[in-house]
Amino acid sequence: MGIADNELFADTNLGIITVRTIKVTPPITPEYTIRKDTLVIYVCDNGWAAASTNKQDPHQRLWKRYAQRSKSSPFEKGIRTPIMFSWPDKITPLRSQDLAHAIDFFPTLASVTDIKTNIDLPGINLLNEKIRKARKRIFGTSHSVYNMTPGDPDGTLQYQWCIEGNWKLLLRHNGLDTTFYKQLHIWDKKPVRLYNLKLDPHEKEEVSSENSNVTERIKKQIYQWNLVQQE
Repeated sequence: MGIADNELFADTNLGIITVRTIKVTPPITPEYTIRKDTLVIYVCDNGWAAASTNKQDPHQRLWKRYAQRSKSSPFEKGIRTPIMFSWPDKITPLRSQDLAHAIDFFPTLASVTDIKTNIDLPGINLLNEKIRKARKRIFGTSHSVYNMTPGDPDGTLQYQWCIEGNWKLLLRHNGLDTTFYKQLHIWDKKPVRLYNLKLDPHEKEEVSSENSNVTERIKKQIYQWNLVQQE
């Protein structure tokens, strides 16, 4: 199946699943439908961008399969995806640019199902607008592809990153990277990268030297989140 076929297959079957939860025959009560009690969450793999979209990048010659700075990278084409929630009569339809992360799914589901936890979860309840608005930043990592270092989760680390407001900071690492997928990372020799996503959503202009205070502040936040021994 090609990409278009896969997209059609996914879209059709997601529609079937949603429709099947809308109608129950016969309904348990006249007012009852499964859909009313079903929270649907949509999240997707970021996929990859075609190599042709990055042909002006001299580093693209290292990797022919798809565009550098997309899949398996910490750049926006590699980590930013839509997340959608649907729950009739419980969620008012809207678009939001609030920061969200996959680690938020369990806290969100735990909240709506009244699951009590005795640990401090790292994510938030995304359905709580006040909590969403209070979030200042999110963190993440990128690791080597198809390399593992059992017992040492940072052994394959390639990047740590943080998005704070309009700012995005990348810290470069050089973890174990032995497969041909290293071509996705090996070109990047800069230890630190800072981008203003509002002014530069495609991350063309690296501005860490012009914004040293921002760089150092966010770097400290990353170290507080996960201090990794520098190579």
